[in-house]
Amino acid sequence: MKQRNAIRLIKTETPRRSKFGGRPNLPESCALPVDPQGRELEFLAQIDFSELPPGTELPERGTLFVFYDSRKMPHSESDVDESGYWRVIFTEEPLPESPRAPLQEEIWTYKEFFLNYKVLRTSKNFSAPHHQLLGRPFWLQHRNMAPGYRLLLQLDSDWGPNGPCWTWCDCGILYFFIKPEDFDAGRFDKVMVMWECC
Repeated sequence: MKQRNAIRLIKTETPRRSKFGGRPNLPESCALPVDPQGRELEFLAQIDFSELPPGTELPERGTLFVFYDSRKMPHSESDVDESGYWRVIFTEEPLPESPRAPLQEEIWTYKEFFLNYKVLRTSKNFSAPHHQLLGRPFWLQHRNMAPGYRLLLQLDSDWGPNGPCWTWCDCGILYFFIKPEDFDAGRFDKVMVMWECC
């Protein structure tokens, strides 16, 4: 198997365009994603590729936005199609300075943390929380849960005072996988979502 570097997502108080939580700086041309019932999906992360270290296999510019229904906890292995309960948006448009207002008056917002990055040769040896782009997934129990796919993003449970206050199932990890051909073509919206718990 080809060795691919992992990119650790590190929370920082230094303002950056990349972040967990808060409200997304989504361009007005991109609609805020909603679930099949019309409720806005919760915003997890925005990752500005121009802030990544060089040589990451990702485009040099553009922003990835990640949305998910953390109450329903959907996944791609469900017996019914739950793909309407998550959304990944990629845009090369400049980000607005002000974040988007919510569609509803009451929507859950995770605590905001800006993000820095560190390229790693392996994902096995860094301590929790295991927030990571690319590389090999940090499995809690199983191996090769997504044959034919590669890891795009994993978000660990991170509910303490120094985290965005999310948890996946029983202290688990949320994974976003993508087919290699979609990754190479920049079709980052075509993801498969899975989670694993302790």
